Amino acid sequence: MTFWKRPVLPDSPEGELLVPDGAGPAARDALAAFNAGDFARCRALVRDLRAHPADETDAAVARDLTARLRPDPVILGLAALSVPTLLFLALWAVTHSH
Repeated sequence: MTFWKRPVLPDSPEGELLVPDGAGPAARDALAAFNAGDFARCRALVRDLRAHPADETDAAVARDLTARLRPDPVILGLAALSVPTLLFLALWAVTHSH
């Protein structure tokens, strides 16, 4: 009996999107670009895929990748709140300086 037992790991790394059965070559390329971290190329491939979907599987892949590549609304809200706050603080500092 061994002290250390090797863990059973999945075939794909954690966070990697799997290619669904029946996905076309364009969907496979888009998923490969997303998994590689090339999000600019993935956006371009998804744009082409949404314009000319081959079947429902490719359309579903395009919808999923579009949702994953969308900016987080919380971050956009924080950025929208921080710009006026910074502007207010800068103007207040200028008007109340000695």
